[in-house]
Amino acid sequence: MDKLVMKEYRGCGACELCNKNIDCKKMQVPVKIKFKKSQRADNWGETVTVFEKGETVSGKAVIKDNVVYCISAKSSIYKDYEDFIDFKDIEIKKI
Repeated sequence: MDKLVMKEYRGCGACELCNKNIDCKKMQVPVKIKFKKSQRADNWGETVTVFEKGETVSGKAVIKDNVVYCISAKSSIYKDYEDFIDFKDIEIKKI
């Protein structure tokens, strides 16, 4: 398998796929995500850990020509939390 290239995720509005009117949902593939460091997010004004260091979760990534444009995952800590994740300090693998 070719090595995946990670784009810098800056939101859908800044994504070159969205700007070309490409339906990125059709490019979503299932992935496994391993966190090398914990990731935190805002929870109504309080910053909380949503993914733990060493945790592996399932997610979805938009990948085109081995370029990863975005990744989303559900937290196992907060059951209702699903969002795009930061590419720093993670490993991903297509499943």
